Amino acid sequence: MSFWFDKVYPEDRDRVHDSVHDAINDHANNWSPEYRFLKSDGNYAYISTGALSWKMNSGHLTVLLVDYRYYQPKGY
Repeated sequence: MSFWFDKVYPEDRDRVHDSVHDAINDHANNWSPEYRFLKSDGNYAYISTGALSWKMNSGHLTVLLVDYRYYQPKGY
């Protein structure tokens, strides 16, 4: 996951990192942060992520659905 975190905008990185780990530790069923992510052209895109997870009774992750969307922040 460090490769992915390295692409998150530096000012957003700690917040996103903490939210990922909070979602994992709290066994959250969803996670939906907004952050900036480095594109291959060197620019940052604004990303809105939605992730949903379903677990079996054993507690093991069975399905993880992730949706990444570009968005334009208000005022830009």
